[in-house]
Amino acid sequence: MINKKISSFVLFSLCGMSSISLFAAHTKSHHDDLYSTKNNGCVSDCRGYWGFGLGWQKFKYDDDSTVTVTATGDKLKYHFNDSQSNFSGKVFFGYNFYENENFLIGLELGAFGPAKKLKHTIFENTSRVESANTRVVSESFDKYFTGFVSLKPNYKFDDIWSAHVQAGLAMGYFDYDYDFSGINRATGVVSRFAEIKAKRIVPGWTAGLGVSMAINQNWKASLDYDYTRLTDDFSEFSNTVSTTKTDLKMDSYLVTLNLVHDFNCA
Repeated sequence: MINKKISSFVLFSLCGMSSISLFAAHTKSHHDDLYSTKNNGCVSDCRGYWGFGLGWQKFKYDDDSTVTVTATGDKLKYHFNDSQSNFSGKVFFGYNFYENENFLIGLELGAFGPAKKLKHTIFENTSRVESANTRVVSESFDKYFTGFVSLKPNYKFDDIWSAHVQAGLAMGYFDYDYDFSGINRATGVVSRFAEIKAKRIVPGWTAGLGVSMAINQNWKASLDYDYTRLTDDFSEFSNTVSTTKTDLKMDSYLVTLNLVHDFNCA
């Protein structure tokens, strides 16, 4: 189902760019000098740019958690391996510090994030803490977004089409909520063994590629794919009952259709 949604979004994006391409070709036929490098068209002579985009993000995370019970020293291990997808937004701005006839190199800053909270819950019918309990572990990532700074080389095929790659550093932020409880199967009473509520800033890296198409002298559309890996290894002492150690690895796969405005043109 997720793959069908992603395929539909990519197809929609390509159709959208094709429509824009027809519009641009029509405009170019009436204004041949609009994209001319010789006449300082923005495809080749603009230094700064900003933009925004909407797309589809697949968020995958791998979590190895260890809960150590203070009274007994028992270690309860959990492994989360889940993925969720949702619409996502992206904003960015950049500056091209090097250019020649067909090649640009820029530095780009930006951020992106999903439209809803990410949550995962597991249930287990046995427990080393109390055999009468159903063990419930849940974790969620709220207000999640990722900022990035990347180096962005750009190659111009002609006055309309160009392709780019990017690679750089990323920093994720989210409100992390971890809950480890036991539900007595006979009485329904809930006992909380561990709870973590923390604001996390998580380092990582990003890489991606894309294609851009000029609409007019100052605007262009781009279709981008960006991959981001974030890692976090931390311990939280939630209460006197237990200590929880969490090792997170988070992957983001983001496809966006963007609108970009060029400025500071020669």
